[in-house]
Amino acid sequence: MREQLTFSKDFWSSTYEVKDGAQVLVKTEKKSIWSYDSNVRIGDKEYFFDVTGLLSDTVIIYEDKDKVIGRININFWNTEAYILLENEGKFFFKQIGLIANEWELHNEEGLMIHFSKSLFTNDGTIKIYHENNKCLAIGIFLISIYQQKSNNS
Repeated sequence: MREQLTFSKDFWSSTYEVKDGAQVLVKTEKKSIWSYDSNVRIGDKEYFFDVTGLLSDTVIIYEDKDKVIGRININFWNTEAYILLENEGKFFFKQIGLIANEWELHNEEGLMIHFSKSLFTNDGTIKIYHENNKCLAIGIFLISIYQQKSNNS
């Protein structure tokens, strides 16, 4: 089991990568610079995160472009999200502290993943407590949305 991973995004890029050393595990790429929608690759699997709603508060997760496998509901303040994954259960993502550089993802049994982002770059570390690559991708996707929304306001 991987315990410590890194994530990064170049300043002008719309792509986040999660790495275990030099190996890319998860790659998220926004559909366009103005859109929150993202294409996600986890190993050889492709996912699409479709952000819907007037205030971009609901995300539908597709596998292979046509099969719905989950839903994310983001709260108005962009500090929490409720996640439901088909056949995997319920998850909860939340910001830790006021600075918006740390987040945690929990399931009903407890803490699964802790994300910590540098204050001055788009790089960070990930501490894995219970491995789940879909949740890892969802966490990075939500961090990118929160960053984009804070930059647009």
